[in-house]
Amino acid sequence: MAVVQSPAWIQGADLRDVDRLASSTLEPFIALDRPVSLTLRERTEDRKSEIRSLAARCLAYLNSFETLVKEFGDERQRSYWTAEYDALRHSLARSPEAAAKVRKALEAFSGADAAELYRLSWGYSVEQLREGADKQLVEFLDHDSLQIRVFAFENLQRITKKTLLYLPQAAATQRRSSVQRWKEMLENGAIVYETLPSPLPN
Repeated sequence: MAVVQSPAWIQGADLRDVDRLASSTLEPFIALDRPVSLTLRERTEDRKSEIRSLAARCLAYLNSFETLVKEFGDERQRSYWTAEYDALRHSLARSPEAAAKVRKALEAFSGADAAELYRLSWGYSVEQLREGADKQLVEFLDHDSLQIRVFAFENLQRITKKTLLYLPQAAATQRRSSVQRWKEMLENGAIVYETLPSPLPN
Protein backbone atom coordinates (compact mmCIF):
# COMPACT_ATOMS: atom_id res chain seq x y z
CA MET A 1 0.00 0.00 0.00
CA ALA A 2 1.42 3.38 -0.98
CA VAL A 3 2.02 5.98 1.70
CA VAL A 4 1.61 9.63 0.67
CA GLN A 5 3.86 10.90 3.47
CA SER A 6 6.33 9.01 5.62
CA PRO A 7 5.77 9.07 9.38
CA ALA A 8 7.85 11.66 11.22
CA TRP A 9 9.75 8.97 13.13
CA ILE A 10 11.18 7.64 9.85
CA GLN A 11 12.18 11.13 8.71
CA GLY A 12 13.71 11.87 12.10
CA ALA A 13 12.12 15.32 12.25
CA ASP A 14 9.76 17.09 14.66
CA LEU A 15 9.76 14.27 17.20
CA ARG A 16 8.89 14.56 20.86
CA ASP A 17 11.55 13.02 23.09
CA VAL A 18 9.27 10.09 23.93
CA ASP A 19 8.64 9.42 20.22
CA ARG A 20 12.35 9.68 19.47
CA LEU A 21 13.03 7.03 22.09
CA ALA A 22 10.16 4.85 20.86
CA SER A 23 11.30 5.12 17.24
CA SER A 24 14.81 3.95 18.13
CA THR A 25 13.21 0.88 19.72
CA LEU A 26 10.74 0.28 16.89
CA GLU A 27 13.06 0.78 13.92
CA PRO A 28 15.14 -2.42 14.35
CA PHE A 29 11.96 -4.50 13.98
CA ILE A 30 11.38 -3.15 10.46
CA ALA A 31 12.72 -5.56 7.84
CA LEU A 32 12.73 -5.10 4.06
CA ASP A 33 11.61 -8.68 3.45
CA ARG A 34 8.56 -8.43 5.72
CA PRO A 35 5.39 -6.32 5.46
CA VAL A 36 5.73 -3.19 7.58
CA SER A 37 2.07 -3.37 8.54
CA LEU A 38 2.57 -6.82 10.06
CA THR A 39 5.49 -5.64 12.16
CA LEU A 40 3.59 -2.57 13.32
CA ARG A 41 0.56 -4.64 14.32
CA GLU A 42 2.81 -6.85 16.40
CA ARG A 43 4.27 -3.79 18.13
CA THR A 44 0.78 -2.58 19.10
CA GLU A 45 0.93 -5.39 21.68
CA ASP A 46 4.27 -4.18 23.08
CA ARG A 47 4.50 -3.86 26.87
CA LYS A 48 5.63 -0.23 26.50
CA SER A 49 2.86 2.34 26.03
CA GLU A 50 5.03 4.60 23.86
CA ILE A 51 5.75 1.77 21.42
CA ARG A 52 2.08 0.79 21.19
CA SER A 53 1.10 4.38 20.51
CA LEU A 54 3.77 5.00 17.87
CA ALA A 55 2.89 1.75 16.10
CA ALA A 56 -0.82 2.68 16.09
CA ARG A 57 -0.07 6.11 14.65
CA CYS A 58 2.22 4.65 11.99
CA LEU A 59 -0.49 2.19 10.97
CA ALA A 60 -2.73 5.19 10.37
CA TYR A 61 -0.31 6.25 7.61
CA LEU A 62 -1.15 2.91 6.00
CA ASN A 63 -4.89 3.67 6.30
CA SER A 64 -5.30 1.09 9.05
CA PHE A 65 -7.16 2.75 11.91
CA GLU A 66 -8.53 -0.02 14.10
CA THR A 67 -5.68 0.06 16.61
CA LEU A 68 -5.61 3.86 16.73
CA VAL A 69 -9.34 3.97 17.48
CA LYS A 70 -8.98 1.45 20.28
CA GLU A 71 -6.24 3.54 21.90
CA PHE A 72 -8.81 6.12 23.01
CA GLY A 73 -10.57 3.57 25.16
CA ASP A 74 -7.40 2.44 26.92
CA GLU A 75 -6.57 4.48 30.04
CA ARG A 76 -2.98 3.21 29.93
CA GLN A 77 -2.49 5.26 26.75
CA ARG A 78 -3.74 8.56 28.19
CA SER A 79 -0.35 10.25 27.80
CA TYR A 80 -0.58 9.75 24.04
CA TRP A 81 -4.21 10.65 23.36
CA THR A 82 -3.41 14.15 22.11
CA ALA A 83 -0.81 12.90 19.62
CA GLU A 84 -3.16 10.11 18.56
CA TYR A 85 -6.05 12.53 18.07
CA ASP A 86 -3.77 14.66 15.89
CA ALA A 87 -2.93 11.57 13.83
CA LEU A 88 -6.61 10.81 13.38
CA ARG A 89 -7.37 14.35 12.20
CA HIS A 90 -4.45 14.27 9.74
CA SER A 91 -5.87 11.06 8.33
CA LEU A 92 -9.28 12.63 7.75
CA ALA A 93 -7.65 15.35 5.67
CA ARG A 94 -5.52 12.98 3.64
CA SER A 95 -8.25 11.71 1.33
CA PRO A 96 -11.96 10.83 1.22
CA GLU A 97 -10.92 7.17 1.19
CA ALA A 98 -8.93 7.56 4.40
CA ALA A 99 -11.81 9.44 6.04
CA ALA A 100 -14.19 6.63 5.07
CA LYS A 101 -11.86 4.07 6.65
CA VAL A 102 -11.66 6.12 9.84
CA ARG A 103 -15.44 6.08 10.00
CA LYS A 104 -15.56 2.34 9.34
CA ALA A 105 -13.06 1.69 12.15
CA LEU A 106 -15.12 3.81 14.53
CA GLU A 107 -18.27 1.91 13.58
CA ALA A 108 -16.50 -1.41 14.14
CA PHE A 109 -15.04 -0.61 17.54
CA SER A 110 -17.18 2.17 19.02
CA GLY A 111 -20.70 0.96 18.28
CA ALA A 112 -23.47 3.47 18.89
CA ASP A 113 -20.95 6.23 19.64
CA ALA A 114 -19.31 6.05 16.20
CA ALA A 115 -21.29 8.87 14.58
CA GLU A 116 -20.58 11.27 17.44
CA LEU A 117 -16.90 10.34 17.48
CA TYR A 118 -16.59 10.84 13.74
CA ARG A 119 -18.18 14.28 14.05
CA LEU A 120 -15.90 15.18 16.97
CA SER A 121 -12.89 14.13 14.89
CA TRP A 122 -13.44 16.98 12.44
CA GLY A 123 -13.44 19.83 14.94
CA TYR A 124 -15.70 22.89 14.91
CA SER A 125 -15.86 26.27 13.28
CA VAL A 126 -16.49 29.54 15.09
CA GLU A 127 -20.04 29.54 13.71
CA GLN A 128 -20.73 25.98 14.86
CA LEU A 129 -19.64 26.85 18.38
CA ARG A 130 -22.02 29.81 18.37
CA GLU A 131 -24.83 27.56 17.15
CA GLY A 132 -24.56 25.20 20.12
CA ALA A 133 -21.53 23.00 19.60
CA ASP A 134 -19.91 24.66 22.63
CA LYS A 135 -22.72 23.40 24.87
CA GLN A 136 -22.56 19.90 23.40
CA LEU A 137 -18.80 19.67 23.91
CA VAL A 138 -19.14 20.57 27.58
CA GLU A 139 -22.00 18.09 28.01
CA PHE A 140 -19.83 15.37 26.47
CA LEU A 141 -17.29 15.79 29.29
CA ASP A 142 -19.68 13.74 31.43
CA HIS A 143 -20.57 11.17 28.76
CA ASP A 144 -20.55 7.49 29.71
CA SER A 145 -18.10 6.75 26.89
CA LEU A 146 -14.43 7.38 27.65
CA GLN A 147 -13.76 7.84 23.93
CA ILE A 148 -16.34 10.61 23.63
CA ARG A 149 -14.98 12.33 26.74
CA VAL A 150 -11.48 12.18 25.26
CA PHE A 151 -12.56 13.58 21.88
CA ALA A 152 -14.65 16.35 23.46
CA PHE A 153 -11.78 17.37 25.71
CA GLU A 154 -9.31 17.37 22.82
CA ASN A 155 -11.61 19.80 21.02
CA LEU A 156 -12.04 22.05 24.04
CA GLN A 157 -8.29 22.17 24.65
CA ARG A 158 -7.66 23.22 21.07
CA ILE A 159 -10.39 25.84 21.18
CA THR A 160 -9.62 27.50 24.51
CA LYS A 161 -5.97 26.47 25.15
CA LYS A 162 -7.13 25.45 28.64
CA THR A 163 -7.51 22.16 30.52
CA LEU A 164 -9.17 23.30 33.77
CA LEU A 165 -7.56 20.19 35.32
CA TYR A 166 -10.06 17.95 33.53
CA LEU A 167 -9.08 14.27 33.18
CA PRO A 168 -11.33 12.26 30.86
CA GLN A 169 -10.24 8.96 32.40
CA ALA A 170 -11.18 10.03 35.95
CA ALA A 171 -14.32 8.79 37.70
CA ALA A 172 -17.42 10.99 37.53
CA THR A 173 -16.99 12.17 41.13
CA GLN A 174 -13.40 13.15 40.43
CA ARG A 175 -14.36 15.00 37.25
CA ARG A 176 -17.13 16.99 38.90
CA SER A 177 -15.23 20.14 39.90
CA SER A 178 -13.45 20.53 36.58
CA VAL A 179 -16.66 19.90 34.64
CA GLN A 180 -18.31 22.62 36.71
CA ARG A 181 -15.53 25.03 35.70
CA TRP A 182 -16.15 24.18 32.05
CA LYS A 183 -19.87 24.84 32.58
CA GLU A 184 -19.05 28.23 34.06
CA MET A 185 -16.93 29.04 31.00
CA LEU A 186 -19.87 28.02 28.82
CA GLU A 187 -22.28 30.24 30.77
CA ASN A 188 -19.86 33.13 30.38
CA GLY A 189 -19.62 32.61 26.63
CA ALA A 190 -15.94 31.75 26.95
CA ILE A 191 -15.85 28.56 24.85
CA VAL A 192 -14.30 30.47 21.96
CA TYR A 193 -11.11 30.15 19.97
CA GLU A 194 -8.10 31.83 21.52
CA THR A 195 -6.64 31.75 18.02
CA LEU A 196 -8.69 31.05 14.92
CA PRO A 197 -8.48 27.41 13.76
CA SER A 198 -6.48 26.44 10.71
CA PRO A 199 -7.89 24.05 8.11
CA LEU A 200 -7.13 20.39 8.65
CA PRO A 201 -3.53 19.78 7.48
CA ASN A 202 -2.87 17.98 4.22
